[in-house]
Amino acid sequence: MKLTSTSLLCVVFLAVLLAACGKTTPVASPTPQPAAPTPPPPSATPTADVQATVNAAVGLTATASAAAQATVNAAVKSTVVAMPTWTPQPTVQGNSMSEEELAALIEKSVNEAVNATNQANQQTTQATADGTITAAEAQTIYVAAANADQLIAYSEELIEAYLGLYAEYATATIQLLTAIEQDLSVMATNMEQIATIASKGAQSATAAIKELNAAAQSAGTKASQVKTSSQDYGKKVSKEVSDREKAAMEVKPDKVPTDLQSTIAALYTFTDALKSGFTDGKINPAELNKISQASANARAGLSKFGGAQLGGLSGGMEALTRQAARGQWPQAKAELPKFEKSLPARPGGLRP
Repeated sequence: MKLTSTSLLCVVFLAVLLAACGKTTPVASPTPQPAAPTPPPPSATPTADVQATVNAAVGLTATASAAAQATVNAAVKSTVVAMPTWTPQPTVQGNSMSEEELAALIEKSVNEAVNATNQANQQTTQATADGTITAAEAQTIYVAAANADQLIAYSEELIEAYLGLYAEYATATIQLLTAIEQDLSVMATNMEQIATIASKGAQSATAAIKELNAAAQSAGTKASQVKTSSQDYGKKVSKEVSDREKAAMEVKPDKVPTDLQSTIAALYTFTDALKSGFTDGKINPAELNKISQASANARAGLSKFGGAQLGGLSGGMEALTRQAARGQWPQAKAELPKFEKSLPARPGGLRP
């Protein structure tokens, strides 16, 4: 088939067009930009300047806190009196000493309580004289009153121990001691009142000056009475003890043994009476009478039937009787087993 010129031109034009479309114009790549630098990780330790600032702030805070605490402490100290530490008094064991030893200890402790009370009164009246009580004065008053109260309490404890052992004898010194104890009780109440007021600090103590003076005056009056009543108290007890001993040794026998066996039996009657009296830790008047009578009977038998072998027992029995009468019970309790071991066998029974 023959192509016309027109057709040939169209074919040529189409071929050129296709060739043009097959070529692509290269596109310029963008110029790469440098990457942004990676920020360094935050440091765990501040720089020197920052750390110094922090340290200074902490130091100022600590100083301020210490100053504030000191202010609080000072305020508390001026308001509340510091409580001292007391040395406890020895425990009272009245039946571990003789009557005269206990009486002497009572006299000593009562005198100390009176002196301490007078000192507390003096400290109180001196502090209240100008109408104002300082923190230091409140502290001084408190310590003096509390000390007096402790000594009074110890005296009362000793007196209670004495009365528990010897009140049944109903002597004049027992009545006197009871009166002293009552006065000490008033003194203790006064000292406790003064110490309580003073313990609340200067401001409270100043507001209660009238009460402080009244308590001091009351305590002073009772202290004077106690001082007069307790004067030579130990000597008075010693006289009564001697009188009691004399009476015990003057008891006459009412059942004189008739032979050696009844004399030995009388010796055991005496030791049994003494041991019975010690059962409750004390010897009352009825028990002392029984001991004294048994002693008189046994000694009468020894004088007749004791002979050289048993005659020496009379002195040991007499010593035990005196100790029982004088309130020397610890000594008598210690000597009794020794005395009993020196006796012949108990008639009709085994040796104890």
